[in-house]
Amino acid sequence: MVNSLYYTFSTIAQALAGAIALLGAFVLFRLQSLNGEIERNASQISSVLELILDREEVRSLFHGGEYHELVRRLATVSIPPTTYQCTRERLMLPLLLERKEILLRRFKLAFYLTVGVIMVSVGLLTVAHELAVFTELTCVVFGIGLLLLAGCLGSYVSLMLEALK
Repeated sequence: MVNSLYYTFSTIAQALAGAIALLGAFVLFRLQSLNGEIERNASQISSVLELILDREEVRSLFHGGEYHELVRRLATVSIPPTTYQCTRERLMLPLLLERKEILLRRFKLAFYLTVGVIMVSVGLLTVAHELAVFTELTCVVFGIGLLLLAGCLGSYVSLMLEALK
């Protein structure tokens, strides 16, 4: 029974460490592409706003990453009919910003859950010999370990689905 505990919880810790590293690289790549889209949309909005509002203030908002404020300012001004209306950017920027926030939130959840499960697994490895004496308790620990593993994998699936949107 003790060998089963060692193998199970060391495998869980190793597999999750590898999975979160791979997932982190994927999410980083997706965040870079989202940031590029956000920057392009915000740049277009900023260019239009510079024609209407104080140029330095608009540039400060753009370079400071205050993209929500740029969208808010755009909604309060009247764009001359002969100027590009940036309708697409006005619609897309808030959606892209929301997608980025959701992606970051889900990655943090997956990351903290993974770190927690790895720590629990390593902790259980240190008491595996003593734990193996109690058969019923060992079965409960196996069940909890598998539930925690399933929770991590579920958070990965949720994160991947969000990243692929």
